[in-house]
Amino acid sequence: MSTFPTSVTLTAFKLTPTFVTYTDYALSGFRQARKQSGQLWSIEATTPPLPEAIARELFAFFMAQEGRFGVFTLLLPRFKTPLGLGTGTPLANGAAAAGSSSLATDGWTVSATVLRKGDLLKFASHHKVYVATEDIISDAGGNAVVTFKPALFAAVANNEALTVNNVPFRVAFAEDSFDFQGELVPYSKFTLLFKEVWNS
Repeated sequence: MSTFPTSVTLTAFKLTPTFVTYTDYALSGFRQARKQSGQLWSIEATTPPLPEAIARELFAFFMAQEGRFGVFTLLLPRFKTPLGLGTGTPLANGAAAAGSSSLATDGWTVSATVLRKGDLLKFASHHKVYVATEDIISDAGGNAVVTFKPALFAAVANNEALTVNNVPFRVAFAEDSFDFQGELVPYSKFTLLFKEVWNS
């Protein structure tokens, strides 16, 4: 599994969660809504002006991925560290079925706000990235119920590990072309588009 080059700094990004909801409105203001299962992350990231050697490394990485074909992991700088304490060795305390939006966990640092709303998390068994929707506070035994969205894409087993620091997105490039533009000054700036791939 490839990893996006750590030498390539991302100074700005846009993280977009997409859901699918079907709605009907009446003139009275009455609304009916139906949601489709699933959710997709899209990422747009911008680099600073890169020295020639690092720009070439990024160019080579894109070529190695063959555009949208390859799959790799990507860390977003702003989300590497959770706003909560995020310490301990959190594990699922019991199994949870696909479609669940909460999970009993243990192994956290005791009596602490271990996650805050908006922190990322993922489970060891699959690649989907989830978001904590409530502040998560552990009790004196290091237990906590974690609430998150989207709902689980796959079942989680008892004692399955959670990752809450340096949560990787599993992505592919969203385009099959790469514009390597530059001037005589050997610094190039890039805007990169990625889409989540969780199932392979």
